[in-house]
Amino acid sequence: MKVLILCGVFEDAMEASVIRQAKRAVEFSANLMQKKIIRAFQTISDDVSVLSAPFLGAYPTASTTKRFSGFDGGNEGYTYVTFNNVWGIRNLSRTRSLKRALRPFLAQEGEKLILAYSPHTPFVKAAAYAKRLDPRVRTCLYVPDLPQYMNLSAKVSPIYKFAKFFDIRSMTKAMRFIDSFVLLTEEMKHCLPVGDKPYLVSEGLITEDALKEAKARLLSKEPTDGKEKTVVYTGKLDCRFGIPALLEAMRSIDEPECRLVLCGTGDAMHLALAAAKEDARIRVLGQVPPSEAATLQKNAAVLVNPRGSSEEYTKYSFPSKNLEYLLSGAAVVARRLPGMPEIYERFLFSVADDSPEALAEAIRAALGSSREEREQTYRAFLAYAEEHLLATQVANAILR
Repeated sequence: MKVLILCGVFEDAMEASVIRQAKRAVEFSANLMQKKIIRAFQTISDDVSVLSAPFLGAYPTASTTKRFSGFDGGNEGYTYVTFNNVWGIRNLSRTRSLKRALRPFLAQEGEKLILAYSPHTPFVKAAAYAKRLDPRVRTCLYVPDLPQYMNLSAKVSPIYKFAKFFDIRSMTKAMRFIDSFVLLTEEMKHCLPVGDKPYLVSEGLITEDALKEAKARLLSKEPTDGKEKTVVYTGKLDCRFGIPALLEAMRSIDEPECRLVLCGTGDAMHLALAAAKEDARIRVLGQVPPSEAATLQKNAAVLVNPRGSSEEYTKYSFPSKNLEYLLSGAAVVARRLPGMPEIYERFLFSVADDSPEALAEAIRAALGSSREEREQTYRAFLAYAEEHLLATQVANAILR
Protein backbone atom coordinates (compact mmCIF):
# COMPACT_ATOMS: atom_id res chain seq x y z
CA MET A 1 0.00 0.00 0.00
CA LYS A 2 1.22 3.49 -0.87
CA VAL A 3 1.36 5.81 2.15
CA LEU A 4 1.35 9.62 2.23
CA ILE A 5 1.96 11.31 5.57
CA LEU A 6 0.64 14.88 5.89
CA CYS A 7 2.44 16.58 8.75
CA GLY A 8 4.51 19.48 10.05
CA VAL A 9 7.86 17.73 10.45
CA PHE A 10 11.24 19.32 9.81
CA GLU A 11 14.66 17.68 9.59
CA ASP A 12 17.16 17.58 12.43
CA ALA A 13 19.56 19.65 10.34
CA MET A 14 17.03 22.51 10.34
CA GLU A 15 16.65 22.77 14.14
CA ALA A 16 19.00 25.74 14.50
CA SER A 17 17.19 27.59 11.69
CA VAL A 18 13.79 26.91 13.27
CA ILE A 19 14.99 28.13 16.68
CA ARG A 20 16.42 31.34 15.18
CA GLN A 21 13.14 32.36 13.55
CA ALA A 22 10.96 31.40 16.52
CA LYS A 23 9.59 33.96 18.98
CA ARG A 24 7.95 31.28 21.11
CA ALA A 25 8.72 27.72 22.15
CA VAL A 26 9.42 25.35 19.25
CA GLU A 27 7.30 22.17 19.24
CA PHE A 28 10.25 19.75 19.31
CA SER A 29 8.17 17.04 21.01
CA ALA A 30 5.71 17.12 18.10
CA ASN A 31 8.60 16.95 15.65
CA LEU A 32 10.02 13.90 17.42
CA MET A 33 6.64 12.17 17.41
CA GLN A 34 6.21 12.73 13.68
CA LYS A 35 9.67 11.34 12.95
CA LYS A 36 8.77 8.20 14.92
CA ILE A 37 5.63 7.74 12.84
CA ILE A 38 7.52 8.29 9.60
CA ARG A 39 10.27 5.82 10.54
CA ALA A 40 7.70 3.24 11.58
CA PHE A 41 5.95 3.33 8.21
CA GLN A 42 9.26 3.33 6.37
CA THR A 43 10.19 0.18 8.28
CA ILE A 44 7.11 -1.76 7.19
CA SER A 45 6.52 -0.23 3.73
CA ASP A 46 8.79 0.63 0.82
CA ASP A 47 6.42 3.27 -0.59
CA VAL A 48 6.11 6.12 1.93
CA SER A 49 5.95 9.81 1.03
CA VAL A 50 6.13 12.72 3.47
CA LEU A 51 4.42 16.03 2.67
CA SER A 52 5.20 18.68 5.25
CA ALA A 53 3.97 22.16 6.09
CA PRO A 54 6.35 22.64 9.04
CA PHE A 55 4.99 23.67 12.41
CA LEU A 56 6.35 27.21 12.52
CA GLY A 57 4.74 29.88 14.65
CA ALA A 58 2.66 32.47 12.82
CA TYR A 59 4.14 35.82 11.81
CA PRO A 60 4.46 38.32 13.49
CA THR A 61 3.73 37.15 17.06
CA ALA A 62 5.42 33.73 17.07
CA SER A 63 7.83 33.81 14.12
CA THR A 64 9.99 36.15 12.06
CA THR A 65 9.15 34.21 8.88
CA LYS A 66 6.54 35.87 6.68
CA ARG A 67 6.69 33.28 3.92
CA PHE A 68 8.03 29.77 4.15
CA SER A 69 9.73 28.59 0.97
CA GLY A 70 11.42 25.43 2.18
CA PHE A 71 14.81 24.70 3.71
CA ASP A 72 18.21 24.75 2.09
CA GLY A 73 19.82 21.32 2.05
CA GLY A 74 18.38 18.38 3.96
CA ASN A 75 18.56 14.72 3.07
CA GLU A 76 15.66 12.99 4.81
CA GLY A 77 13.41 12.93 1.76
CA TYR A 78 10.64 15.21 2.99
CA THR A 79 8.71 17.36 0.53
CA TYR A 80 7.99 20.82 1.93
CA VAL A 81 5.18 23.03 0.67
CA THR A 82 5.46 26.79 0.32
CA PHE A 83 3.00 28.95 2.25
CA ASN A 84 2.27 32.45 3.51
CA ASN A 85 2.97 32.44 7.25
CA VAL A 86 1.08 35.59 8.24
CA TRP A 87 -1.46 35.02 11.02
CA GLY A 88 -5.04 35.01 9.77
CA ILE A 89 -4.23 33.70 6.29
CA ARG A 90 -1.53 31.10 6.98
CA ASN A 91 -3.94 28.17 7.36
CA LEU A 92 -5.66 29.03 4.09
CA SER A 93 -2.29 29.19 2.37
CA ARG A 94 -1.08 25.94 3.96
CA THR A 95 -4.29 24.15 2.97
CA ARG A 96 -4.13 25.32 -0.63
CA SER A 97 -0.47 24.28 -0.99
CA LEU A 98 -1.05 20.85 0.54
CA LYS A 99 -4.04 20.15 -1.72
CA ARG A 100 -2.01 21.03 -4.77
CA ALA A 101 1.00 19.00 -3.65
CA LEU A 102 -0.89 15.77 -2.94
CA ARG A 103 -2.46 15.45 -6.40
CA PRO A 104 0.47 13.45 -7.88
CA PHE A 105 0.04 10.91 -5.08
CA LEU A 106 -3.65 10.50 -5.93
CA ALA A 107 -2.79 9.96 -9.60
CA GLN A 108 -0.83 6.79 -8.74
CA GLU A 109 -2.34 3.35 -9.17
CA GLY A 110 -2.97 0.91 -6.35
CA GLU A 111 -4.17 1.09 -2.75
CA LYS A 112 -3.42 4.35 -1.00
CA LEU A 113 -3.47 5.62 2.58
CA ILE A 114 -3.22 9.24 3.72
CA LEU A 115 -2.24 9.71 7.36
CA ALA A 116 -2.77 13.23 8.71
CA TYR A 117 -0.78 14.08 11.83
CA SER A 118 -2.80 16.06 14.37
CA PRO A 119 -6.18 17.81 14.08
CA HIS A 120 -4.60 20.77 12.31
CA THR A 121 -7.06 22.29 9.84
CA PRO A 122 -4.78 22.29 6.75
CA PHE A 123 -3.97 18.59 7.20
CA VAL A 124 -7.56 17.53 7.85
CA LYS A 125 -8.90 19.58 4.94
CA ALA A 126 -6.20 18.30 2.60
CA ALA A 127 -7.07 14.70 3.55
CA ALA A 128 -10.78 15.45 3.06
CA TYR A 129 -10.02 16.97 -0.36
CA ALA A 130 -8.15 13.81 -1.35
CA LYS A 131 -11.08 11.64 -0.22
CA ARG A 132 -13.50 13.69 -2.29
CA LEU A 133 -11.29 13.40 -5.38
CA ASP A 134 -10.76 9.67 -4.90
CA PRO A 135 -13.20 7.93 -2.51
CA ARG A 136 -11.04 4.78 -2.70
CA VAL A 137 -8.17 6.40 -0.79
CA ARG A 138 -8.12 5.60 2.94
CA THR A 139 -7.70 8.46 5.40
CA CYS A 140 -6.54 8.27 9.01
CA LEU A 141 -6.13 11.06 11.56
CA TYR A 142 -3.49 10.77 14.30
CA VAL A 143 -4.65 12.84 17.28
CA PRO A 144 -1.90 13.73 19.81
CA ASP A 145 -3.91 16.66 21.21
CA LEU A 146 -7.42 18.01 20.87
CA PRO A 147 -7.48 21.31 18.93
CA GLN A 148 -9.17 23.26 21.72
CA TYR A 149 -6.29 22.40 24.06
CA MET A 150 -3.33 22.93 21.74
CA ASN A 151 -2.55 26.38 23.10
CA LEU A 152 -2.61 26.39 26.91
CA SER A 153 -0.63 29.59 27.34
CA ALA A 154 -1.97 32.09 29.86
CA LYS A 155 -1.67 34.82 27.23
CA VAL A 156 -4.34 33.92 24.66
CA SER A 157 -6.14 36.89 23.11
CA PRO A 158 -9.93 37.09 22.62
CA ILE A 159 -9.30 37.40 18.87
CA TYR A 160 -7.39 34.09 18.89
CA LYS A 161 -10.18 32.39 20.84
CA PHE A 162 -12.80 33.72 18.42
CA ALA A 163 -10.83 32.58 15.37
CA LYS A 164 -10.12 29.20 16.97
CA PHE A 165 -13.82 28.54 17.54
CA PHE A 166 -14.60 28.85 13.83
CA ASP A 167 -11.44 27.00 12.86
CA ILE A 168 -12.44 23.99 14.98
CA ARG A 169 -15.98 24.03 13.62
CA SER A 170 -14.72 24.04 10.04
CA MET A 171 -12.19 21.30 10.74
CA THR A 172 -14.74 19.09 12.53
CA LYS A 173 -16.99 19.31 9.50
CA ALA A 174 -14.13 18.12 7.28
CA MET A 175 -13.51 15.14 9.59
CA ARG A 176 -16.50 13.34 8.11
CA PHE A 177 -14.07 12.33 5.35
CA ILE A 178 -11.70 10.69 7.85
CA ASP A 179 -12.01 6.89 7.86
CA SER A 180 -10.18 6.03 11.09
CA PHE A 181 -8.49 7.63 14.10
CA VAL A 182 -5.49 7.07 16.38
CA LEU A 183 -6.13 8.60 19.82
CA LEU A 184 -3.87 9.13 22.84
CA THR A 185 -6.67 8.53 25.35
CA GLU A 186 -10.06 6.82 25.29
CA GLU A 187 -11.80 10.03 26.36
CA MET A 188 -10.76 11.77 23.14
CA LYS A 189 -13.38 9.91 21.13
CA HIS A 190 -16.14 11.85 22.92
CA CYS A 191 -14.76 15.16 21.61
CA LEU A 192 -14.30 14.07 17.99
CA PRO A 193 -16.74 12.80 15.33
CA VAL A 194 -15.46 9.24 15.70
CA GLY A 195 -18.91 7.65 15.87
CA ASP A 196 -18.76 4.02 14.79
CA LYS A 197 -15.56 4.46 12.77
CA PRO A 198 -12.55 2.32 13.74
CA TYR A 199 -10.10 3.88 16.17
CA LEU A 200 -6.98 2.86 18.06
CA VAL A 201 -5.86 4.17 21.46
CA SER A 202 -2.09 4.46 21.83
CA GLU A 203 -0.63 6.76 24.49
CA GLY A 204 2.63 7.17 22.64
CA LEU A 205 5.28 5.67 20.41
CA ILE A 206 8.72 4.21 21.00
CA THR A 207 11.00 3.10 18.18
CA GLU A 208 12.75 -0.25 18.11
CA ASP A 209 16.12 1.52 18.05
CA ALA A 210 15.28 3.53 21.16
CA LEU A 211 14.10 0.40 22.97
CA LYS A 212 17.27 -1.45 21.99
CA GLU A 213 19.41 1.42 23.27
CA ALA A 214 17.46 1.50 26.53
CA LYS A 215 18.01 -2.23 27.08
CA ALA A 216 21.72 -1.79 26.43
CA ARG A 217 21.82 1.05 28.95
CA LEU A 218 20.18 -1.18 31.52
CA LEU A 219 22.81 -3.88 31.02
CA SER A 220 25.75 -1.46 30.99
CA LYS A 221 25.39 -0.50 34.65
CA GLU A 222 26.29 3.12 33.92
CA PRO A 223 27.87 4.92 36.88
CA THR A 224 25.62 7.33 38.75
CA ASP A 225 28.35 9.36 40.47
CA GLY A 226 27.84 13.10 40.11
CA LYS A 227 24.17 13.05 39.17
CA GLU A 228 22.47 11.85 42.35
CA LYS A 229 21.04 15.29 43.16
CA THR A 230 20.29 16.67 39.67
CA VAL A 231 16.60 17.27 38.89
CA VAL A 232 15.75 18.16 35.28
CA TYR A 233 12.65 19.50 33.52
CA THR A 234 12.52 19.79 29.71
CA GLY A 235 9.48 21.31 27.98
CA LYS A 236 7.35 24.41 27.93
CA LEU A 237 7.75 26.72 30.89
CA ASP A 238 4.02 27.44 31.11
CA CYS A 239 2.12 28.18 34.29
CA ARG A 240 -0.60 25.69 33.37
CA PHE A 241 2.04 22.97 33.18
CA GLY A 242 2.90 23.37 36.87
CA ILE A 243 6.11 25.43 36.67
CA PRO A 244 5.16 27.70 39.63
CA ALA A 245 4.54 24.61 41.79
CA LEU A 246 7.89 23.15 40.72
CA LEU A 247 9.76 26.32 41.67
CA GLU A 248 8.03 26.44 45.04
CA ALA A 249 8.73 22.74 45.61
CA MET A 250 12.43 23.33 44.91
CA ARG A 251 12.54 26.15 47.46
CA SER A 252 11.19 23.77 50.11
CA ILE A 253 13.82 21.07 49.42
CA ASP A 254 16.52 22.00 51.91
CA GLU A 255 19.41 20.13 50.31
CA PRO A 256 22.37 22.30 49.24
CA GLU A 257 23.61 19.70 46.74
CA CYS A 258 20.27 19.43 44.93
CA ARG A 259 20.11 21.15 41.53
CA LEU A 260 17.12 22.00 39.34
CA VAL A 261 17.76 22.47 35.61
CA LEU A 262 14.94 23.94 33.48
CA CYS A 263 14.93 23.78 29.68
CA GLY A 264 12.34 25.56 27.55
CA THR A 265 10.45 28.81 27.39
CA GLY A 266 6.90 29.97 28.05
CA ASP A 267 4.70 32.30 30.07
CA ALA A 268 6.36 31.23 33.35
CA MET A 269 9.86 32.13 32.17
CA HIS A 270 9.93 35.33 34.25
CA LEU A 271 9.10 33.31 37.35
CA ALA A 272 11.87 30.82 36.60
CA LEU A 273 14.45 33.57 36.02
CA ALA A 274 13.45 35.33 39.23
CA ALA A 275 13.74 32.05 41.16
CA ALA A 276 17.18 31.40 39.66
CA LYS A 277 18.36 34.82 40.89
CA GLU A 278 17.21 34.00 44.41
CA ASP A 279 18.44 30.38 44.46
CA ALA A 280 21.78 29.44 42.89
CA ARG A 281 20.67 25.80 42.75
CA ILE A 282 18.24 26.64 39.90
CA ARG A 283 19.52 26.92 36.32
CA VAL A 284 17.33 28.18 33.45
CA LEU A 285 18.76 27.21 30.05
CA GLY A 286 15.92 28.40 27.82
CA GLN A 287 15.10 26.66 24.53
CA VAL A 288 17.67 23.97 23.71
CA PRO A 289 17.87 21.51 20.76
CA PRO A 290 16.44 18.02 21.37
CA SER A 291 19.92 16.47 21.35
CA GLU A 292 20.98 18.69 24.26
CA ALA A 293 17.73 17.99 26.11
CA ALA A 294 18.30 14.25 25.65
CA THR A 295 21.82 14.55 27.11
CA LEU A 296 20.48 16.43 30.12
CA GLN A 297 17.84 13.76 30.65
CA LYS A 298 20.44 11.00 30.44
CA ASN A 299 22.65 12.71 33.03
CA ALA A 300 19.84 13.50 35.48
CA ALA A 301 19.09 11.62 38.66
CA VAL A 302 15.44 12.72 38.58
CA LEU A 303 13.26 13.90 35.71
CA VAL A 304 10.19 15.83 36.76
CA ASN A 305 6.89 16.66 35.06
CA PRO A 306 4.96 19.00 37.39
CA ARG A 307 1.77 19.05 35.31
CA GLY A 308 -1.29 18.83 37.58
CA SER A 309 -4.52 16.96 36.98
CA SER A 310 -7.19 19.45 38.03
CA GLU A 311 -7.92 20.96 34.60
CA GLU A 312 -10.35 19.51 32.07
CA TYR A 313 -7.77 18.98 29.33
CA THR A 314 -5.85 16.38 31.38
CA LYS A 315 -8.55 13.78 30.61
CA TYR A 316 -7.45 13.97 26.99
CA SER A 317 -3.71 14.24 27.59
CA PHE A 318 -0.76 11.90 27.76
CA PRO A 319 2.43 14.00 27.84
CA SER A 320 4.96 12.50 25.42
CA LYS A 321 7.55 13.90 27.83
CA ASN A 322 6.69 11.12 30.29
CA LEU A 323 7.69 8.42 27.80
CA GLU A 324 10.93 10.24 26.93
CA TYR A 325 11.69 10.48 30.64
CA LEU A 326 10.90 6.84 31.39
CA LEU A 327 12.97 5.66 28.46
CA SER A 328 16.03 7.47 29.84
CA GLY A 329 16.26 5.23 32.89
CA ALA A 330 16.18 8.08 35.42
CA ALA A 331 13.70 8.23 38.28
CA VAL A 332 10.57 9.99 36.99
CA VAL A 333 8.41 12.24 39.17
CA ALA A 334 4.95 12.98 37.73
CA ARG A 335 1.26 12.98 38.55
CA ARG A 336 -0.75 10.26 36.85
CA LEU A 337 -3.22 12.25 34.80
CA PRO A 338 -6.80 11.00 34.27
CA GLY A 339 -5.99 10.03 30.68
CA MET A 340 -3.02 7.84 31.64
CA PRO A 341 -3.44 4.08 32.12
CA GLU A 342 -3.31 2.94 35.75
CA ILE A 343 -0.19 0.84 35.13
CA TYR A 344 1.91 4.02 35.06
CA GLU A 345 1.62 4.18 38.84
CA ARG A 346 4.21 1.37 38.79
CA PHE A 347 6.65 3.39 36.70
CA LEU A 348 6.45 6.81 38.37
CA PHE A 349 7.29 8.40 41.69
CA SER A 350 3.72 9.57 41.70
CA VAL A 351 2.73 12.99 42.99
CA ALA A 352 -0.22 12.68 45.38
CA ASP A 353 -1.94 15.95 44.44
CA ASP A 354 -1.30 19.22 42.62
CA SER A 355 0.29 21.02 45.56
CA PRO A 356 3.97 22.08 45.71
CA GLU A 357 4.26 20.10 48.96
CA ALA A 358 3.22 16.84 47.26
CA LEU A 359 5.61 17.54 44.39
CA ALA A 360 8.50 18.18 46.79
CA GLU A 361 7.71 14.98 48.67
CA ALA A 362 7.80 12.92 45.44
CA ILE A 363 11.12 14.53 44.38
CA ARG A 364 12.65 13.69 47.77
CA ALA A 365 11.43 10.10 47.44
CA ALA A 366 12.98 9.83 43.98
CA LEU A 367 16.28 11.32 45.14
CA GLY A 368 16.35 8.85 48.02
CA SER A 369 15.53 5.77 45.96
CA SER A 370 18.07 2.98 45.55
CA ARG A 371 19.67 1.97 42.28
CA GLU A 372 18.03 -1.46 42.60
CA GLU A 373 14.59 0.11 42.94
CA ARG A 374 15.13 2.29 39.86
CA GLU A 375 16.41 -0.64 37.79
CA GLN A 376 13.39 -2.76 38.73
CA THR A 377 11.06 0.04 37.62
CA TYR A 378 13.04 0.50 34.42
CA ARG A 379 12.79 -3.19 33.52
CA ALA A 380 9.03 -3.16 34.10
CA PHE A 381 8.55 -0.11 31.87
CA LEU A 382 10.70 -1.51 29.04
CA ALA A 383 8.69 -4.75 29.09
CA TYR A 384 5.45 -2.76 28.89
CA ALA A 385 6.82 -0.56 26.10
CA GLU A 386 7.88 -3.56 24.03
CA GLU A 387 4.40 -5.04 24.25
CA HIS A 388 2.29 -1.90 23.80
CA LEU A 389 4.22 1.12 22.50
CA LEU A 390 6.38 0.10 19.55
CA ALA A 391 5.78 2.49 16.66
CA THR A 392 5.74 -0.29 14.07
CA GLN A 393 2.90 -2.00 15.95
CA VAL A 394 0.79 1.15 15.60
CA ALA A 395 1.75 1.58 11.93
CA ASN A 396 0.77 -2.01 11.17
CA ALA A 397 -2.56 -1.53 12.96
CA ILE A 398 -3.28 1.58 10.85
CA LEU A 399 -2.53 -0.29 7.63
CA ARG A 400 -4.86 -3.13 8.61
